[in-house]
Parts: sequence; C-alpha cells; structure tokens
Amino acid sequence: VDLFSGRGRQSVPPSVIATVMVLQRLQGCSDREATERYAFDARWRYAAGVGSYDVSAWPIFSHTVLVDFRERLRRSDKPDRVFEISLEAARAA
Repeated sequence: VDLFSGRGRQSVPPSVIATVMVLQRLQGCSDREATERYAFDARWRYAAGVGSYDVSAWPIFSHTVLVDFRERLRRSDKPDRVFEISLEAARAA
C-alpha cells in the first residue's frame, strides 16, 4: 500500500509485478525480456496468478513498470520486502 498513491487506479497488480521481478532475477532476464516472457509464456502468467490464454484476463505491461516499481521499492521504508517474503516462503516450503 505504501508503494502506491491513493489517487487513480493501478493498472498492474503489485503481486504480478513482484512475481515477474522474482522470475526475472531467477532467469537472468532484462526488463524487456521479462515483460515479453510474461506476455507470451503462459507459465509466467500462471506463476503470477493470472494464467489464461484469454488476453483480456491479464494485464500486459511495459518494461518501464518494472523500473518504476524498483524505484518505488528503493525509496520505501522496506526496500528488501520482496526478498524477505520470498525467503519466508522458501523457508516454509
């Protein structure tokens, strides 16, 4: 919640962005490659919780969304939150 303004609507759910960022790091992709994989690889969409072949069911977004999200994380009070949550999930598994 602290990463987004209360004004306007967000076009891409933060959970989708965070999942794409984790997959991006695991696969060693650039921002452009990561958003293309999300757009064209059903496995990435399923991992993000929006798996479907129906294009209207999931938002396609620009690579600049990842740049913006990382900057928001960097400026936030908890910049390592994605790592910490991923680590907790790994420990639980």
